[in-house]
Amino acid sequence: MTVEARTEPAASDGTGPRARTVLVLLALFIVINAADKAVLGLTAGPIKDDLGLTATEFGTIASSFYLLFSLSAVSVGFLGDRIHPRPLLAVLALVWAAAQLPILLPAAGFGALVATRVVLGAGEGPGYPLANYTAFTWFPEKRRALPSAVVVAGGAGGTVLAAPLVILVSDTLGWRAVFGLLGAVGVLWTVAWLRLGGGGPYTARLGPAATDDDPPAVGRGCAPAEGDP
Repeated sequence: MTVEARTEPAASDGTGPRARTVLVLLALFIVINAADKAVLGLTAGPIKDDLGLTATEFGTIASSFYLLFSLSAVSVGFLGDRIHPRPLLAVLALVWAAAQLPILLPAAGFGALVATRVVLGAGEGPGYPLANYTAFTWFPEKRRALPSAVVVAGGAGGTVLAAPLVILVSDTLGWRAVFGLLGAVGVLWTVAWLRLGGGGPYTARLGPAATDDDPPAVGRGCAPAEGDP
């Protein structure tokens, strides 16, 4: 194999603007993921006071998030190698939004909170591993420490950023507005992801391959992987 066959352009090894843009979007994806998890605890007082919930009822709402969390993480994880990252992550973000927006309705009470937290948990279970996997597709194996660190930092950042914002919005507009805001943010992220995001030129097993916008690589000494539509 010639040196040329083993050499990848700089834009396909994580140094190009597209790779950096996707990595930022994935970090924001995890920020939203963490904020969605944290919002119930951060608004616990106003929720219990407004709906007259007991500690047991609120505990039921909080624990319902994990009813399908692990099952969904495993089940959807199997699809990671079979479905392109662009539509798969977009669907997850829309599920999160769909679980938050109904809480805006004044009639949404104990039952609605339980149901929406179950849906949110099912949507968020696969979020982190799929975001991490997608980030890896933009970097060669020897450079994957950076994207992994950025995705992990998004989780911590989401919790840190959520607290003051949630408290501010809750005190100003009410606790229901916080759920609506997070739902709207999820929709906006989905729009940005469908426009700018997608899988990269690498896969975990096959190495360099075609990007979302480029035709499959031919004669580069590697097996091309199918990119997002």
